[in-house]
Amino acid sequence: MAVNQSYAGTITNPIVEARTTMLISQQGLAKRLGLSKQYLNRAENGTYSSLNPALLKWVGNAMGWDTKSVEGRYKQFQSARRRETVESYAPHQLIRTDSKAAGHEIFSNWRAGYWPSSMAFANAFCIHPDLIQKYEDGIQKSMPKQLRETLTKLNLLDPNWYDDFRAQNPTR
Repeated sequence: MAVNQSYAGTITNPIVEARTTMLISQQGLAKRLGLSKQYLNRAENGTYSSLNPALLKWVGNAMGWDTKSVEGRYKQFQSARRRETVESYAPHQLIRTDSKAAGHEIFSNWRAGYWPSSMAFANAFCIHPDLIQKYEDGIQKSMPKQLRETLTKLNLLDPNWYDDFRAQNPTR
């Protein structure tokens, strides 16, 4: 899905809205603000849980909004994109059951049933791809906070989820 495309029909990313209104390229804006083009691209995809202060200020100035309004619009964009993802894919809830596998393995298998890569999943849910990759690779043993909060909010994570079977069942 293109980053400047509207989600849920009406909600657009305020960064994209401001940049296109001001007729400036990603590269030009990144250079102006001292950011990498990769950072700006990920911000326009909704990847970050919080935004660079210089970017917030620039968007606010460009659109006549205060920074709290920019942050709120960014969160609305993320929320709409996540809801659209759930509506499009209709994934079942991530449940551990009695599997003795590590949580990251269960998550990885669940994710692979719907999205072809951790990057595709991260983009669909506005989560930083490095967090997903490190969790799936077992580098990070517990579910990243941003992932847990997102899945919980969308009712995609069993409320009794735990990452390590052995920690919950020490005699097995």
